[in-house]
Amino acid sequence: MRMCKILGILFLIVVGISAQNLDLREIEDLLSKDSIVRATFVQTKEMKSLENPLVSTGKLLVVRDIGIIWLMETPTQMKKFIPLVEEDMTKSEHSMIAPFFTGMFSALEKRFFTELTKQEHSWSLTIIPKSSALKRRLQSISIKSKYDNKFQEVIILSSDGNSLTILFTSEIPTAQILTKDEEKLFEK
Repeated sequence: MRMCKILGILFLIVVGISAQNLDLREIEDLLSKDSIVRATFVQTKEMKSLENPLVSTGKLLVVRDIGIIWLMETPTQMKKFIPLVEEDMTKSEHSMIAPFFTGMFSALEKRFFTELTKQEHSWSLTIIPKSSALKRRLQSISIKSKYDNKFQEVIILSSDGNSLTILFTSEIPTAQILTKDEEKLFEK
């Protein structure tokens, strides 16, 4: 499940900014502000080979400079650690979008075309691979957010016609220190 690897990697932090003044650099600045981000999600994967979509729920924990813990809770339990390393960004699908969590948009812009759309109460960012190697795996990634919400929706379209939609159902208060249980999640 390649798409599983990138399920929880994308969400953007947007707090108190106006639609008229938002640009890619401001999003980059906002993403690099919090060192720890927590969220819950519902993801729906639609595959051409399956009649019904696959739906799962879970939690996401992002710790800047360390990595991302993706905890799927239903229908099965799964833990995935995704390191945030710029040098590894093209080795796997999940690492291609690490810049969203590290504030390294210059690295993102090296590999993707970006299109930012602003509306009165919301914004969306779509990224499309530049290289043919990435285009073989990934068609596009779209991130949607309202200005008063930190998380809203991520849509990942793969080149094989499959799609993954992640709805962030709630944000967990972002205390900037890990709990003991969270520290254990990063242990190997």
